[in-house]
Amino acid sequence: MTEAALALEAATPDDLAALVSLENRCHTHPWTERGIFEAMAPAGGQGGIVVLRGPWTRGNDERGIRAYCAFQVVAGEAHIHNLAVAPEARRHGLGRRLLALTLEIARHRGARVVHLEVRAGNAAARGLYRAMGFEEAGKRPAYYSSPVEDAILLVLTSYSTSPDLTRNREVTMSEEPGFKERLLKQNEEYRRLYQQHDEYESQLVRFSDKLVLSDEEQVEETTLKKKKLQTKDRMEAIARQARQSHAE
Repeated sequence: MTEAALALEAATPDDLAALVSLENRCHTHPWTERGIFEAMAPAGGQGGIVVLRGPWTRGNDERGIRAYCAFQVVAGEAHIHNLAVAPEARRHGLGRRLLALTLEIARHRGARVVHLEVRAGNAAARGLYRAMGFEEAGKRPAYYSSPVEDAILLVLTSYSTSPDLTRNREVTMSEEPGFKERLLKQNEEYRRLYQQHDEYESQLVRFSDKLVLSDEEQVEETTLKKKKLQTKDRMEAIARQARQSHAE
């Protein structure tokens, strides 16, 4: 099958079994069915799962899916949660193609920076991300299991230079001196959200100290990350409203 024969589509619940099967074939510690289902419609942000799908016939359990990517965009930040290419479809540039398409979707949805994590020993994936402009931003020791391995934290920032993104760019707390301090002093809801954001960060720290996360802990960690992103999104909305009111 040629690359041109593949179409980019949003995954639907009908694809769940096929995605679970693909995930199990691609990873030694795959996402759970619940995790994949929740990623189709992430809470608190724009995103979901996109797939590269080829022609398929009824009764084909794989539903023509050759690769999939789960992502989320919240408050100007995109998070690539998972990227998988069917073993038999590798070495044809599908991972690069799907990632590029996903980044473009995220850009049009307001992303100015992109984050992801990758196994330290996954040389092919790290090479792909490096070629796409990602840079190392940190490490989470022994984050992955089966086998135990460090997670390398990657970030893509140069992709936010498009005038379409910067023209209406929101001023974040760190970009206007004293703005965060004024909001903390004057806005009770912002102050509560700020404290909640710190609490989520504190709760997430305990997962980075564990050698292996159980399925339940992985679900809890993902939930906390989503709540943290939701909280940040609400904080940015308050900041934007406050700035607009000040301008008036």
